[in-house]
Amino acid sequence: MKTNLRITEFEPNRKFVTEATSGFLEGTKISYLMEPMEGNRTRLSRVTEFRFHGLARLMRPFQAPLARRDGGVEISGVKRMLES
Repeated sequence: MKTNLRITEFEPNRKFVTEATSGFLEGTKISYLMEPMEGNRTRLSRVTEFRFHGLARLMRPFQAPLARRDGGVEISGVKRMLES
């Protein structure tokens, strides 16, 4: 399902936060955190705060496993984008 995102916070080389502005997950926030590590590397992690509306509330028990599964693919895409 397609949704629009808005960047709500941005700290260069530290974090950026997006918020869904449409769709059944409107209001959901996704934070991408960048943490410096040894050897000129960076750890990239994601924190998702879900907001469910209407019938989407029925998906709540299934959302965490789906987010973990899909999150790895998304993080790798964000990583490629940041490194380019």
